Amino acid sequence: MATIHGRGGMLYMQGSGSNATKLGEARSWSLKIDRDFSEDNALGDTWKTQLLGLMSWSGAVEGNFDGAETSPFDAVMATSTRKIYLYPDSTTPTRYYYGAVWPKLSVDVKMSDTIRFSLDFTGDGALAQN
Repeated sequence: MATIHGRGGMLYMQGSGSNATKLGEARSWSLKIDRDFSEDNALGDTWKTQLLGLMSWSGAVEGNFDGAETSPFDAVMATSTRKIYLYPDSTTPTRYYYGAVWPKLSVDVKMSDTIRFSLDFTGDGALAQN
């Protein structure tokens, strides 16, 4: 597989409806997959050892604020998890990450700049890759 430029990335997020829709003004997204570890050391050990715990995932989306785009606000106001689909390259629509998330929304308004939004999310359950 070839290296990919980020300009082709895209994402879909479920707002208030049952279907996820494309966030058209998104400028970037990030994904972090993490694991918990517990030290498994005993007296006399000379090296630390670890036990694998639970896995988790989270991420963020940043973009230009569009007053007509309600999906980010609707997703945050929902009382259940929202679906998210993260595509590294829109020209390869069969390769993406997906799962259910709990989102948090921030809007940054500055007199000297474009209004931006950021959406941080925490995965609820497993992250899958297609």
